[in-house]
Amino acid sequence: MDEWPSIMLIAMVLLLLGSSIASAIETAVTSCSKIRLQNMADSGKESAKKVLKLKEIQQKILSGTLILNNVFNITLSTVCALF
Repeated sequence: MDEWPSIMLIAMVLLLLGSSIASAIETAVTSCSKIRLQNMADSGKESAKKVLKLKEIQQKILSGTLILNNVFNITLSTVCALF
């Protein structure tokens, strides 16, 4: 029974980390300029070409990251309430 507080703290830290990663993905997807990416892709940058492909499905990515972020935050709230 003594290990529960440490498990709960580890779970809270991991859930907070997951939430911050999901928020970072959301920010990265929405903040990159399509014109700048196109210029970079035209100059031969492979990473820019990959990001342009991701920009085509931006709405799906945003929906997924928002759902994931909500799952992390709701679970974190529940764990905090049990702690």
